Amino acid sequence: MRPTITTALGAATGLLFALFLLLAPPDRESIFVDGVERSATQAWEQLLDGEAAAGAPREAHLAEVVIAPEFLAAHVVRADAGASASESSPSQLRLTHDPAAGRDPERAILHRVRQALLGARPSSPDGAPLLTWPDEPARAGARRATLRIEPRFAPDLHGTELRLELLLEDPAERRSASGAHAWPRSSALWPPLLAIALAVLLRRTIPALLAGVLLGSWLVSAGAAGLIERGDATLRWFGAELLWQRVFLDQFRVEILLFVVFLGMAVGVMSRAGGIHGMVALLSRFARGPRSTQLVSYLCGLLIFFDDYANCIILGNTMRPLADRRGVSREKLAYIVDSTAAPVAAISIFSTWIAYEISMFAPQLSQANPLWTEAQGFEIFLRTIPYRFYCIFTLVFIPMTLLLRRELGPMLRAERRARHLGQPIAVGARPMVDLHGAQLDPAHPELARARHALLPLAALIFATLGMLLWSGRAGDVAGADFSTRLRGILNAADSTHSILMGSIACFGLAALLALAERRLTLREGALAASRSVRSLVFAFAILILAWSIGAVCEELETASYLVAISRDWIVPELLPAVLFGTACLISFAIGSSWSTMAILLPNVVVLAWMLGERSALGPEGLLVLSIGAVLEGSIFGDHCSPISDTTVLSSVATASDHLAHVKTQAPYAILVMVVTLVLGYLPVACLGLSPWLCTGAGILALGGILFSLGADPADPTPEEARA
Repeated sequence: MRPTITTALGAATGLLFALFLLLAPPDRESIFVDGVERSATQAWEQLLDGEAAAGAPREAHLAEVVIAPEFLAAHVVRADAGASASESSPSQLRLTHDPAAGRDPERAILHRVRQALLGARPSSPDGAPLLTWPDEPARAGARRATLRIEPRFAPDLHGTELRLELLLEDPAERRSASGAHAWPRSSALWPPLLAIALAVLLRRTIPALLAGVLLGSWLVSAGAAGLIERGDATLRWFGAELLWQRVFLDQFRVEILLFVVFLGMAVGVMSRAGGIHGMVALLSRFARGPRSTQLVSYLCGLLIFFDDYANCIILGNTMRPLADRRGVSREKLAYIVDSTAAPVAAISIFSTWIAYEISMFAPQLSQANPLWTEAQGFEIFLRTIPYRFYCIFTLVFIPMTLLLRRELGPMLRAERRARHLGQPIAVGARPMVDLHGAQLDPAHPELARARHALLPLAALIFATLGMLLWSGRAGDVAGADFSTRLRGILNAADSTHSILMGSIACFGLAALLALAERRLTLREGALAASRSVRSLVFAFAILILAWSIGAVCEELETASYLVAISRDWIVPELLPAVLFGTACLISFAIGSSWSTMAILLPNVVVLAWMLGERSALGPEGLLVLSIGAVLEGSIFGDHCSPISDTTVLSSVATASDHLAHVKTQAPYAILVMVVTLVLGYLPVACLGLSPWLCTGAGILALGGILFSLGADPADPTPEEARA
């Protein structure tokens, strides 16, 4: 498909989607209830600080939590007690009580106030909470208390007001506090929509994300008077608050950046020392025919699990001469290279991808559940793996074509041409020239040994696992079963610090081996490491801007507004399928999975959690499934988009005609995508089926389609090969 057609389709789809979002009326009840939690957070902080200032003991158990009777009587949230009950009155907001339809305002308000307490309450030196909710065990000696909640609609603020009143055992001990929160507006959607629109039209990710971040900074600075003052406030918020405070002074994000740096340097050193080429050469001796050559290429792609760029460059350049001699078409080799790049790195827990993927949703976890922190991102990521249907099906589909001896459509014709006409690439094709492979070639090819990659990668794995177990030891539940103990450890572990230590160990051992065995001089090693890091500058820019647009959306409450406009038209069980399809379209149009994740994921966490409250999956279940759906949709679009970096790099590394690569790969990617949607996300979300059952059904379906519609490339006539 030509880039102009891709752009036009993406722009038209994006325009319709944007108009729908901007014109859709928000559900005021949803916004009001969301404002309850934010107002309650302010009220709790005031109330608890007041108790501390008064010197009163803070140990108390909320034996009873009640909502103001006037609210319960009429389900009308009023600005004042004398407000008229007329629906047209601007001083009130009528809420609907219909539990069957997921509308239970009393329960929602109680839940939100509890969530606010979880995030604000103090703890004792031993870590136990000093103020407990009715469903929590009371501390020994804690006083009995009653909490009264009085929610109100604030018409002047166009937001939510909330008053909390804490009554202790002594009637004289009565404390109260209040909070107020203005509702988000449709302008909260402008930054991500602008980023999507510019990415589709310009097909350039960094300017699109930067424009979205600057627009968001302008909206955040709305309180400044005058155009010049607001511009100054925008730049100061963007530089000082956003980039400096929330990125470069944030430990989580700094550790993510350092992880990518050290792992990138390790890849450069291992490649120049000949380790990765030695690892590939170790398997290449088993490639004796077209099928075995493809299988070896596939296995090598699985071994280079730590980075998609390294996979494309190294695997394509190394296997191309062998594949040409064994009768494998360049199109099929490019498909194998492309399909073992992002799909492998995206679900590997030891890759440059995991840090990015986790960082896209981890900062928002505490907004969904105050008991969660960014450290839970690794555990949530692991829980998404069973729902990573597109990656799993893609990695199964490749060997399936070899075992069943079947190919489909354009790929079948390409394989028949290579095997029977001896043409790895079609006559008149325009193979792309490799401009990257030389930088990763071994300095001394005759001395390439697999141990220069295997040992550092083993250090990466064992150091990371060791640090996870060590940092999470406080969460170990003695006497519990293995899965419970493992989950407790992962919940308590510092995952970003662990993978950072693993990458440092990997780089350190790779450099030590290369220097000790004189594969590289100190200068050559430093040059290889620096070149590898320089190749990641684009990724660093996207990473920082992705964090920034996520912070902007958090400040503008984009996710809350999305919940409000989607409450009535999105069935919670269909949310994963909708997100998967949206991510597919965006990533196909802009050619970047990372940019798609950056645009969608920061808002998905809260959206999925809130909609999950009225779903059989529950908030946590829908959250995990939705995150997996966005990640997979992003990878599909990136996988078959003609403007994707890995798609282009696969064509470059295998010296394949780029349009031929896209043309032969797209039918396979689309087939896997359809099976992912129909037999993956829809039955899991709508029917509650096990992801493993759906995975098995999807694999059987792919095998059945391939066997019934495909043909053996070893059995053509010369005329068919030329067709």
